[in-house]
Amino acid sequence: MNNKPRKKQRIEFVPEDFGFLDTVLRLQPELRICALALKRAKLHKLSFPVNNPTDILHLLPEGEIAVEGHVIDHSAIQQYMVKELFPIRNEDELALRVYGALLRCREDENWASRAPANYESLLSEQRLSRAKEA
Repeated sequence: MNNKPRKKQRIEFVPEDFGFLDTVLRLQPELRICALALKRAKLHKLSFPVNNPTDILHLLPEGEIAVEGHVIDHSAIQQYMVKELFPIRNEDELALRVYGALLRCREDENWASRAPANYESLLSEQRLSRAKEA
């Protein structure tokens, strides 16, 4: 068995690879939105650190955008870009935080689509049960 440490390799892309990358990004549409967020951050010269959701609302100058199965507006940004995601220190963190927020949104949508008709009473019972345990 070969015990020599392996050299880590980085996969590099050139502009001619855009078609391949576009194909792969279709597999995970939320990543395309992350790329759009970075593109708009660069276009609008977003300065870091970003300390709260209101600091990024100007990246959506039209107020709302419907892309890749998500409707993104100012209220959605404030709902899913929660205070725990801040500060955002750089573009890498921006992409990561936007991705996490989109996954939370998708999870909420999935839960809502499967929720039973009496979900409100179930949630209420669960809250009461937790309160008794505390």
